[in-house]
Parts: sequence; C-alpha cells; structure tokens
Amino acid sequence: MKTKMKNGHVMCIAVASVLLSLSTSIMAGTTETIGATAYATADDSTNVTTPPDSVVNEASDVEQFPQFPGGDDALLQFLRKNLRYPAIAQDNGVQATILVQFVVSKKGKIINPQVVRRNTPVMTDSEKEIYKALEKEAVRLVEAMPKWKPGIQNGKPVDVRFMIPLSFRLY
Repeated sequence: MKTKMKNGHVMCIAVASVLLSLSTSIMAGTTETIGATAYATADDSTNVTTPPDSVVNEASDVEQFPQFPGGDDALLQFLRKNLRYPAIAQDNGVQATILVQFVVSKKGKIINPQVVRRNTPVMTDSEKEIYKALEKEAVRLVEAMPKWKPGIQNGKPVDVRFMIPLSFRLY
C-alpha cells in the first residue's frame, strides 16, 4: 500500500484483492468492451489481437489456471507497486473499480487487455474524462505485466481469458 500527501490529506492507494479463480463469474451480465487500442501508448508498437473465441479458453474450463510469476501475492505486489492513480481522479475524489479482461496466451504473454463496463451510467463530459483516465491506467497496468505461466489443458499450454477487478480507492 502506498501513501502520499495531497492537499494536507493522507491518501492510501490500494489495489483490491484479485480473485483470479472467480474471474469468469464477474463476466455475467450485460457488458460493453472497449478495445485497448483506444488507449495505445506512443511506445506500444505491438498490434496484438485476441485469438478467435473458438481457441480461447475461459479460466473455469482449463485444468491449470495461468499464473502470475510468483503467484497471487506477487501479482498484488506488482499491482500496488506499479499503479499510478490518475491525478484528475485524485483531485476530484473519484474512486472506482475497473474490470479488465485479457488473454494469457499459450506462451504466457498478455494479449488484448480491454476494459469491461457494466451498466454504464449517464455521465457528464468531465466525469467521462475522469473515468477514461482510470480505464487507461488500468489497461496500462495490465499491459505492463510480465509473462505469466500459461494455462494448461490436456497437458498442453493454451490461451486463457481472464478478468480482474482493479480498485482505485482514496483514504
């Protein structure tokens, strides 16, 4: 957990627990996906696309889940260390949980992280700008992850779709 001073207030920046094994249950309901290409950074030279759905396994359908190097504790440490809370969200006191869906390829690479929105409320232009900054940071954070240990099905590495909630909270 990181703490910093802002306008005389102590804020703790934390990332919520990542329940990888329950990721597919989060996917229930109406969703709208926003491609990561909308958030591509200047140094992003890879135009990787998600493999067709017919070859992507859901996390609940594989014998062995993909794993972040060092396990779940290492993943939480990585997220806490690398999270950059957008200033526009901090300045406006905005907190949110952003759902990011991605594929862990059979080679362990993170492919096509996307923000998944559920029942998006009507927002003002300034609110949209704030949430776009949070979404952009969530996608950046997932894109920055190192290679994972791939999922296994029938003894072979396979592509697996995951979803993780990233919580932006001010304390």
